Amino acid sequence: STEQVLRKIMDEARALVGAEVASVFLLDAKRGELYSTVNSTGGELRISQNAGIAGHVVTTGKALTVNDAYGDLRFSRTVDDRTGFKTRNIMCVPLKVKKGGV
Repeated sequence: STEQVLRKIMDEARALVGAEVASVFLLDAKRGELYSTVNSTGGELRISQNAGIAGHVVTTGKALTVNDAYGDLRFSRTVDDRTGFKTRNIMCVPLKVKKGGV
């Protein structure tokens, strides 16, 4: 399934960079949200497609590394508030389909 493939990609990427946690967000254009069922929390996460670092990457289509999440004005604490995890740094990369969408 697509979810299994995304989970494998997420797990490999997390191991490769030594990250504590990881998430794969997909765009739900109809609802104007990014959602994730493939993540380290085991639950579903939803944020506005314009929110935070992930929203910035979806909007620009460009990868972004942030070394101090709470020091970056683009960072949204929404997911941290829901999960209790404190994000320190972020590596966010758009996954693009062949048609050019994110």
